[in-house]
Amino acid sequence: MGGVYSFRVNDRGLDEAIKDFRTKGGNLSGLICYLLNNYFFGDNQRERAITQELKLIHDCLNRIEEFEKWKAEYLPKIIELENKLKENQQIKQEEEEASIVTLLVETKFEDFLEDPLEKFRDMERSARRTGGRVEDHILARLRAFSMEQNIPLSKAKELFCKAFPEIADKVNL
Repeated sequence: MGGVYSFRVNDRGLDEAIKDFRTKGGNLSGLICYLLNNYFFGDNQRERAITQELKLIHDCLNRIEEFEKWKAEYLPKIIELENKLKENQQIKQEEEEASIVTLLVETKFEDFLEDPLEKFRDMERSARRTGGRVEDHILARLRAFSMEQNIPLSKAKELFCKAFPEIADKVNL
């Protein structure tokens, strides 16, 4: 059960508003309880939910701001490391490719080392006499190499062109 309280209103304008409220059928006791409840315990649930939503928005904005600061600090470092890794990977790949080119030359095209253009011309003359094509002879060597090294034939052709750029434009592999 609730308590009974009485109070004095000394403000004439407030006194007139209260009298007007009561003459229109207003429940002064209910109004006072509502106002006191909001004063002591906060506004009703709708207002409390809005306050929580505003707090959540504020927290999210703060986290986004923190992330932007973190991003500004660390993203350049990440990009720099990524570029170094790519550069190192490219160097390693070029070294591996150079060793495969050397292997290709030493195992399948050693006869081209002294003078690649002269050897190519010799192969052309020989091919004309036998009715074959130079490309067929080179491709046979490249197929054998690709099978031995377990690489695609297209990669073997690419390696041949790197090993002998002076011949690459003369032969249609």
